[in-house]
Amino acid sequence: ISELRHDLDQSKHAREQLERATMSLIDEVRQMKAKLDGQGADIKQVADDVKQRSRRLEEDSRQAIDTIRKQSEMQQHTEVSSSQLRMQFDGRIAEMQSTLSNLEQKREGDLHTVDILQKEREQAAENERVRLQGKLSEIAEEVSKKILQKEIRLREEAQQKFHNVEKVHKSKTAENFQTLSESVSVLEKQAVEAKRQLEKVLKAEIQTRQSQDQALSNKIDDLQEKLGVAVSTLQQAVGGVRTQMADVHAKNVREDITRILEDLNVSKGGDEAKLNAVQSQLTQGLAQVKNLEQMLQTSKTVLGTRVSSEAKTRIEEVQALREELIRLRADVINLKNREPAVPSEPPPPARLPFFIRSPEDDFTSRATLNKWGIYQAYRWWKIKRCWLQVLEKEHSPTPQPKSPTPKPPQTPKHDDQPQQRGRTPNRRTPTPSGSKAKKQSPTPRKDEDEGSDGDDWGKTDDIDPFPLK
Repeated sequence: ISELRHDLDQSKHAREQLERATMSLIDEVRQMKAKLDGQGADIKQVADDVKQRSRRLEEDSRQAIDTIRKQSEMQQHTEVSSSQLRMQFDGRIAEMQSTLSNLEQKREGDLHTVDILQKEREQAAENERVRLQGKLSEIAEEVSKKILQKEIRLREEAQQKFHNVEKVHKSKTAENFQTLSESVSVLEKQAVEAKRQLEKVLKAEIQTRQSQDQALSNKIDDLQEKLGVAVSTLQQAVGGVRTQMADVHAKNVREDITRILEDLNVSKGGDEAKLNAVQSQLTQGLAQVKNLEQMLQTSKTVLGTRVSSEAKTRIEEVQALREELIRLRADVINLKNREPAVPSEPPPPARLPFFIRSPEDDFTSRATLNKWGIYQAYRWWKIKRCWLQVLEKEHSPTPQPKSPTPKPPQTPKHDDQPQQRGRTPNRRTPTPSGSKAKKQSPTPRKDEDEGSDGDDWGKTDDIDPFPLK
């Protein structure tokens, strides 16, 4: 082909040179024609002048005839020379046409050989394309089989990990409920113990105050009896005493009686103040018990709402993931069961999966993207992201509200009364049915067939799509 191209270039160059020569010859012919036209015009003008002068000048007729004869001779000579030039031009043009025809025949032969070679190359390229197409179809079938096996493995691993996550979540919720119930029972025990201690202390204080009140009332009765006896004796003595001394003695007696009554009132006021202090302490203890009950109730409600909200969110996320997986399976089944576009042609012996380009597609458009493969990769990335979010929420420690353990109010203890131990109420603490739930860390199952495949794209040992701590 290079030699033919070189010969073709040489022929084109020779043709250009011939065209230039023909153009120069044509220009010369045109110049000669212009000269001949100019000479013809001059001859006509001279003939006119001769005719005019012949009329005027009869004497110069001979000279004019001679000149005319000479001009005719010159014209003949020019005609002969022009005819010779025309013959030469015609000969050269005929030679150029013959050379051009030869070049044209040679070019046609070269083009015919080039067409034959091009057809042979196209045939070889077509055979090579068919062979490569067969190889590509075989490779695509193998790749599709491997991808399907990998998809099955990933689905099994996802289901196993989902079950493991559910087990871990259930065990964690059971442990959380157990710890909450234990803490609530401990708080209730502490509150009941504090209430019993307060009741015991208040009961002992009330008993002591009642005994003191009874003793004081007995003393007051004795004093009243003594006063009655003293008054009667005084009245008897007053009857036998002088009238002047009666008033002074009565005043003294009255002062003594008022002093005694004031002492009694002061003692009663102190007892009433002590009783009021005891009652205030009792009301404070009851208020603290109520506050403890309210704190327990609020902690129970807060923990219940948090647990219910977290459980609800986890259930919603799991349900969304399940729906997404079901929809993906339906899409995969629909795309697998998709029929070919041209029903008249017989289908290939082994139909490629939906994410591999079929051999019926145009292999010339190699710049097109595998859009369904990109879509599948994006879907798997989205599923992995949702799984990672769920696992991060699972493993992130939720801060539990620390309820302050109230201390029982310190009341003054009496040495005369022994300390009594309060009986703890028989409350059943909720225990899980069985041993304590242990956290199961699911170990990711390694693919046994990955080492035998020999492809690096199918390995998942380096990157776990669902990492669990």
